[in-house]
Amino acid sequence: MKKYQKVKHYLEQEIAAAPKQKVFAENFTFQDIYVSLKAQAIDANGNLNQYSPPVILEDQVKDILHQENFSDKVIVIQGKAGSGKTLFSRIMADWVRQEMYPQWTPIVVHLNDFKIIQPSFEYNLRSHLKNTFAKYSHQWLTTGVTRFLFLLDGFDELPPSKNSRSLEEFLQQVAEFQKECSQNHHMGHQVIITGRSVALKGLERFLPANLDRVELLPMDDELQEEWFGKWSNLVSGQNPAYFSEFLQDYTCPESLKEIAREPLWLYFLSALHRDGQLYPERLDNTSYTQAKILIYQQVLEWVVSCFHPQTRKDEFPNIDALDNWRSLLTEIGLCVRQSGSLYAPLNIIEQRLENLPDVKNLLREIAQILERKILKNPLGNLAYKTNNFPEIPEFQISHKAFGDFLFATRLAQSIETWTIPGVQREKFYIPTQQMDWEIYDLLGYGRLTLELVEFLIGLLGLSHNFRPVELFHRLENFYWRWCHGVFIDAIEDSLPQKKARQLQKQGIDLGQRQVDLYAGLNVMILLLELHRYAQENYDLKEQINFYPCGVPDTEQFNKDQLFCIIGYSCSLDVSAFLRIAGVFLSGINLSHVDLISTYLVGANLSHANLTETSLSMAYLSGANLSGANLSGAYLTGANLSGANLSYANLTRANLHSTDLFRADLRHANLTGTNLRSADLSGADLSSVNFQGANLSDADLQNITWDENTNWQEVQGLDMAVNVPDSLQKYQTFSTLNSKN
Repeated sequence: MKKYQKVKHYLEQEIAAAPKQKVFAENFTFQDIYVSLKAQAIDANGNLNQYSPPVILEDQVKDILHQENFSDKVIVIQGKAGSGKTLFSRIMADWVRQEMYPQWTPIVVHLNDFKIIQPSFEYNLRSHLKNTFAKYSHQWLTTGVTRFLFLLDGFDELPPSKNSRSLEEFLQQVAEFQKECSQNHHMGHQVIITGRSVALKGLERFLPANLDRVELLPMDDELQEEWFGKWSNLVSGQNPAYFSEFLQDYTCPESLKEIAREPLWLYFLSALHRDGQLYPERLDNTSYTQAKILIYQQVLEWVVSCFHPQTRKDEFPNIDALDNWRSLLTEIGLCVRQSGSLYAPLNIIEQRLENLPDVKNLLREIAQILERKILKNPLGNLAYKTNNFPEIPEFQISHKAFGDFLFATRLAQSIETWTIPGVQREKFYIPTQQMDWEIYDLLGYGRLTLELVEFLIGLLGLSHNFRPVELFHRLENFYWRWCHGVFIDAIEDSLPQKKARQLQKQGIDLGQRQVDLYAGLNVMILLLELHRYAQENYDLKEQINFYPCGVPDTEQFNKDQLFCIIGYSCSLDVSAFLRIAGVFLSGINLSHVDLISTYLVGANLSHANLTETSLSMAYLSGANLSGANLSGAYLTGANLSGANLSYANLTRANLHSTDLFRADLRHANLTGTNLRSADLSGADLSSVNFQGANLSDADLQNITWDENTNWQEVQGLDMAVNVPDSLQKYQTFSTLNSKN
C-alpha cells in the first residue's frame, strides 16, 4: 500500500505539476500555450518516409497505448532543437495520468540528470528513481499489475563516456528492455525516447532494429494559427495578431518565416516582438543559420537587459557594465556543454574567471541574492540546487540550444583572439603555448556537434574580427604537432593531463588519452570546416586548403597519417573516429592516401578528393560518396554495400571483387573501371557511364538501369552472371545494329 501511495505522490508532484510550470519569466504556463504536434515516420537511412503521411503525434501514441498486444518497438521522437520534444513528453505524461492511470503509469526521465550510464536499463531506472516508489520493491517492473509508460527525454544529453559510445549503448539497453517487455506478460511496459535528430546523424547503422523513429515536423499554417490564438489570449500590450500578420507579409524575410515554424522560436520571436526587441530588417538576405544566430543574439541582449542597473538597481547596485553578464553567460555555456548537463555550478565558473575580477564580483552578488530568491529569465534559472550538501548555487540553462549557442559564442571569442596581431617581434598577441592550452581547455571535453559547428562558423562569418587565413595556419600548426604526439608525449606540463584533472574535479570521467583525442579531432573538424568555408569564398580558395595527410609530392606528405589517426582513435573504440568526425568529412582532400582496411561505415565523404587513394578492403557500407572523385582509386575487396556513389567519378578505378550490393551509382562515371567479380546485385545503375569498363564475372542480379545507362565498349559482359534478360536483349540489339 505504501508503494502505491508513493506512486500517487509522484504523479501529483512530478507529472501533474510539470505542465503547470510558468513559461520562462511569463505569467502563463506551458499547458496554456501548447498545441499538438505533427510527426512523420523515418526510414532506415534517417530520412523522412515519403510513403508515410504526417500524423498528430499524440494520437499515434494514444493508439499504441490502447492496443492490447505488447509492443516490441521503442518509439523514438526526434527533431530539431526547440521543436517541442520536451514539452510533448510533459503534456503526454499528464494526459496519461488523467485518462489512463492506473492502467498505465507515466514516468518522465530527464536523461541529462544521469551522471553515468549503468550496465542495464533497469539499473539506470532504479538509480534515477531511487528516492521514489521504486525503492520499495525490487520487482516493481514485474508485478503484472502496473504497466509503465517511460518517457525518456533528451537522448542527446546523455553524459559522455570514455569510449564515446554512451548514446548507442543506452539505446541498445532500451531496445533490449522493450523486447523483454513484449515477451513477458508480467511487464508490458512501453518506452518513448526523445532527442535531437542531429545526435543520430551518421549512427543509423549502429542503431537497434526495433526503434520506431518519427520526426517532429515544422508547424504548418493551421498549427501556427492555433498557437497565435492562444498567444493573443495570454499576452497584453502591442497587438499580438500583428506579428502573425507580418509573418504572412511579402516583406517578412524567408529565414524568419522558416524559423517561426519551430515552437520554441515562435515563442521567442513573438515575445521579442511584444517587447519591441525584434528587428526583422536585420534578417534580410540571411541564411537559416545566420538568421538563427542573429535571433539568438537578440534574445541574449533581451535577457541581459533584464539585469540592467536601470531596471534592477534594487538587486544589482554595483553593476556598471552589461559585458559582465555576457561574459558570465558565455562561461556558463562552456561549463554546461562540457558537463553534458544543463547545470553549471557557480564555484566552477568562478574558477574559470580568475582574470575577470568584475565578473567574480558579480558572481558574489548573485550568490547573496540566491539566498533569498530564485532569479528567473528566458535563458535559465539561477538557484541553489537543493540536493547538494553543502548547497551550491547553480545556473540551469532553460534549453540545451541556449547552452550550445553560448558555448559557440565563447569559442568564437577565443578563436578571434588567437589571430590578433602581436607587437614588435611577436607575430600574434596570444603566444603559441597559451593557445595550445586554450585549445585543450575548450575542445578537450568531447565531440563537437553539427549544430554547434554551424553556429561557430556562422558567428565567425558575421564577425569583423574573423581572420580565416591566420586562423587556418595556427590550427594547422597545432594539428601537425598533435599528429606527431607532441602533447601526449610531454613529460612535464602535459596539457591533456592538466585538462583531464580539471574535468575529473568537476565529476567528468575522462582520462588524458580521451582529452588528447577529442582536442586533436575537434581541431581537425575546424580545419575541415575552414577548408569548406574557403572553397565557397573566391578570395580564400587559393589560401586555405587542408590536406589531413599533407600535400602529395611534398616533404610533409605522409600517406599513412589519417590511417594512424584512425588507429589512435580505436584505443577508445573501433568506430570512435567515425562517431567524432565521420559527419564532417565532406570535401576532404585524401588524394594518394593509404586507407587500406579502414573502418569508414556510414561516413560522409561526399565530394571528397580520393584520386588514386588506396581503399582496398575498406569498410564503406552506407557511406555517402556522392560527387566524390575516386578516379584511379584502389577499391579491391572493399565493402560499399548500400553506399551512395551517385555522380561519383570512378574512371579507371579498380573495383575488383568489390561489394556494391544495393549501392546507388546513378549518374556515376565508370569509364574504364575494373569491375571484375564485383557484386552489383540490387544496385541502381541509372544513367551510369560504363564505357570501356570490365564486368567479367560481375554479379548483375536485380540491377536497375535505364536508357541513359551507357554500355558501349563494355568488356566481359558476356561473362557476367545473373545478367537481366532486358540487358541481354539490349546487348543483342546493339550488336546487330553495330554490324549493320
